[in-house]
Formats: sequence, structure tokens, C-alpha cells
Amino acid sequence: RTADIDDPREESTGWLFEGEGENLLLQSSTQQTAPWVINALSATLVSGNSLAPDDTLTAELYDDTSVTDAQYTRQDLTGTFNAHVVGSAHLKAGTSSIFGIRIAVFGGTTIFTDAVFDSVAKVFLNTPPTGITFDYEEVGNGWFRLIMVVDCTGLNNTGVDFRCYPCNPLDVSDIGTSYIWGAQFEISPFATSYIATEATAITRSDDNVSLPVQGNFRMSEGCISLKASINGNTGGNRYVFTISTGSLNDSVYMIITGSGAINIVVRSGGVTVAQIQAPSTMVIGQVYDIAVNYSGDKVELFIDGLSVGVDLSIIMPLGLTHVQVGAFGLGGAVSAELFGHIKDLRFYDRNLTIGEIKYLGGV
Repeated sequence: RTADIDDPREESTGWLFEGEGENLLLQSSTQQTAPWVINALSATLVSGNSLAPDDTLTAELYDDTSVTDAQYTRQDLTGTFNAHVVGSAHLKAGTSSIFGIRIAVFGGTTIFTDAVFDSVAKVFLNTPPTGITFDYEEVGNGWFRLIMVVDCTGLNNTGVDFRCYPCNPLDVSDIGTSYIWGAQFEISPFATSYIATEATAITRSDDNVSLPVQGNFRMSEGCISLKASINGNTGGNRYVFTISTGSLNDSVYMIITGSGAINIVVRSGGVTVAQIQAPSTMVIGQVYDIAVNYSGDKVELFIDGLSVGVDLSIIMPLGLTHVQVGAFGLGGAVSAELFGHIKDLRFYDRNLTIGEIKYLGGV
């Protein structure tokens, strides 16, 4: 996944929507360039040796010839990080099929660990300590994106350093080559799509789609159907879609809570007149089939073909003129953006039967 533009990107699992993000690493794909530091002359980076995940000849070949030290590239970031941080980099095997990344937190409480990955077995060779998680994404053509999340809350730190290892850092005698591309460090509880940088940090704007409605949106009867997944739990409500006047005072919207629960909310005259919450939470990365039937004074929420909640005392708001997908807000006032995928979003002018809802979900 790349974030070259501030619009949703079409992927196999649907349109990717993400909120604002920032890559704090400079020269994210040219690690032979300052402020990156190579810790020994025996490690060399040469650009243009392999196609990167974005199909450009910008991947770098890293050659570790030392049998007495684990070679790496490193970039230091100063400042206090009192939150979850996540570092990631794309790596591909050359003559070495084992490589890794590290986040080291220094000043105050010092913690560090290496995420060491076997790209053949597709497993990490070590277990992260408490407060740190490892993950990876297989991005095609032999490339893997290694991801490390560290909880820096309350550590009173003064900075971090981020490292990429071309070989196994748990075995200093290990030598060989691997390819490196696309490093990223962000303040987030999970990794977002890659943001390329050069001499300055780059911020990605939020992804969302706003569509004006010709006339007013039909609120007397209808069904809204979609497939959705989340990339991670954010700790706050995130909007899947909103039908509104441009204000939440009169609106119908779907949110995913910070814990991953799906909610459908109806507001009229500034008052919440209905809120239905699914009884279970979403599993990260799993795609859910969601449908909402509404007619008269009834609203019903379906998840994967099953009714999970109904309200029989609704007065639907009228005069709704906008549909917002992946966020709430119009113009420069967008907020609470979704971090996940939306696919096959449909609006019907009547209620669907349970058979039709199941059919849309592939049941």
C-alpha cells in the first residue's frame, strides 16, 4: 500500500480509507543518504538493484560482510514520544533470507528489541517483550513489510532510533545481502500505508469521499449495504459513512468504536433518537458484511446475514443532502476518519429481505 495521493486507494479488499498520518523518517527510501547512518564500511547500499514494491528501481542492496558485528542502517529521532509508536520497513531476501528491524527508546526508561524475521518460514525468530508487538505484511515479489509497535506511554524518553538489519542480528556471524525500501516511523497504535519522504517529514491528508445528493436523500425507506474491515483499533470512534445536512445534528451514520464495535446512529434535531451496537467487536483484517434496513419507525442492523439489533421507535431526519464515506465533515472540517477498507457500498430505495442481504454477503 502506498499513500502517493490523498484519496482512497483501490485494493483487493476494497477502498482503503485512512486518517491523517505522518512519516517522521527522512529519506525514507534512500538509506545511503543522511540522516541515515551505516554503522560500518563493510555494509554498502547501492540503489537501483531491484524493483521496489511500487515497481520503481529504487530498492537498495545492503551487503553485510562482517562476521563480528550485526550491520545496520540507523536513523535517530529526538523528542518525547508519550504514545504508541510504530516503525516499519520493506525488506527482501538477497543471499540472506533472515533480516530485521529495531526500535530503541532511550532516555528515561530505555527499552529496545529486534524483530528478526525468517522470510522463508515467514515467522519471527524471537518473541517481543511486554509493550512491544511484531507483525508483517507480504506485499508481493518477495517483499515483506516488517512492523514493530512500541508503547512509549509514560517512559519519559528523549528519543528513539530506528534500524534495519540486512542479516540476522541475533547471529553476528551471519553475512549476506538483502534489499531495503520504504522505511516509516509514525505516532500511531498500528502501521498505516507507506508515505515516501525526502528531506522533510511528510504528512498524508485524510482519505474521504463526499457526495452531494440531488434533492434529498430518501429516508422514508431504504437499505444501506457494504463490506468493511479495519486495520487497527484507534481508541476513538471512526466513521464508516454519514448521511447528513453537513452537521451531525440531523444525520444517520455508522461508526466503529475504538474497541471495534459497529454502531448505527440516528440523530434528529441535535438529539440521538436511536443507537444500535453490534454485540461483538470486529477482528482486525476480517471483512464483515453489513446492512441497515430502515422504514417508518424501524431501523435494523445486520452483520454477516444475521440481525444484531433493532429499534422500533425511530423518527428519521429529513432534508439530508450529503453522503460522506470514510469520515465525517465537509471541506476542511473532516474528522474521525476510518482506518480500514470499504467495499461494495450500496444504497437501495427499499428494505432488502434477509435472503437478499445474505446473497450480497455471498452466503
